[in-house]
Amino acid sequence: QTPAGMICFPFTFSICDIINDVYGRRAANIAIRTGVIGLIFYFSTLFLVSNITPSDVWHLQKEWNSIFSLSLRIFAGTIVGFYIGEKANSIILSILKYLFRQQTELKRYLTSTLAGVTLDTIIFNLVAFLYVFSFKELAYITLTQLILKYIFEIAGSFIASRISPIIKKRENLDEVENFPWLDFIRKKIK
Repeated sequence: QTPAGMICFPFTFSICDIINDVYGRRAANIAIRTGVIGLIFYFSTLFLVSNITPSDVWHLQKEWNSIFSLSLRIFAGTIVGFYIGEKANSIILSILKYLFRQQTELKRYLTSTLAGVTLDTIIFNLVAFLYVFSFKELAYITLTQLILKYIFEIAGSFIASRISPIIKKRENLDEVENFPWLDFIRKKIK
């Protein structure tokens, strides 16, 4: 029992990782805000389409509404989960890049992405389904989604770690955000 959207959704973290790693966290933040605006537009369009009077020849409005009408909780869970998960992913990736510049992208991507996906999934399910399902059912749904998303994200991170160096080389860019408050850790790592 998991939403079908989670099959393509996890790859947004890998795409954001590439943007962040090549162009920096500021560019990743723009991508995250654009994603939130896109989600709001998508949900608004679904709401409008589901609430207009259908044509006289359309006899499946009840079925349409049962499939595409969304609760406010699912909308809120999607937006809040996506935003917090992606922001956490972006911040963690930037910090790891600053601390471990010589490490491969794959390690940074996996660490930041799995943290972001975990936050996103837990927040989404709590906002959307708390008190809708029993705690046991909610835990099962969340765990199932996490396992599937982790599988997709491991694959996505592997692909992103191969694409990012190509883009860096072609663009002659490799933005590294400065975190001076972490210099004491960075010196110990060297």
